[in-house]
Amino acid sequence: MDGVNPGVSGLMVQVNPLDSSAPIELLLQLDQVTLQTRRGDVSLLQHISCSLGAGEWVLLVGDAGSGKTLLFRLLTGLLSPTQGKILLQGQPLAQWPGPELRRRVAWVPRLPRLLGMSVKEAIATPSSFKPCPT
Repeated sequence: MDGVNPGVSGLMVQVNPLDSSAPIELLLQLDQVTLQTRRGDVSLLQHISCSLGAGEWVLLVGDAGSGKTLLFRLLTGLLSPTQGKILLQGQPLAQWPGPELRRRVAWVPRLPRLLGMSVKEAIATPSSFKPCPT
C-alpha cells in the first residue's frame, strides 16, 4: 500500500514497494491502531493504518516524542494497542508465541553507544555490553 498516514505530532509512515508490478505477499498489517495511556485519558498514537508486504520498505519519520519508538514497541509485541489490530502473516500479533515472534520481528533501537557501528556490529553488541560504573 503506497501512502502516508499522519499520526500524533507529525509521525509519518510511508510504505513503498520495491517493484510495484510484482504480486505482494502481505506480511504485516496495522488497522486503526491506537495507543493510550493506562488511564486512557491521552492518546499517544491515533488510528495508524498501514500494510507491509514482502519486498517493501518503510520510512518512519517524526520529531522527538512523536511516537516512533512506541510504534516499534507495538510492532515487536512489547506493547499492545488500546484499539485496532496488528496482524503478522494474517494472525493477530498477540497470538504469536514469544520465541516464534522474535524469529520473525526484530528491532535495533537507535542508541548513542551504537553510533558508528554497522547493523551487524550493533546486533552482535548487546551481548557484550557491560554496565557503566555509577
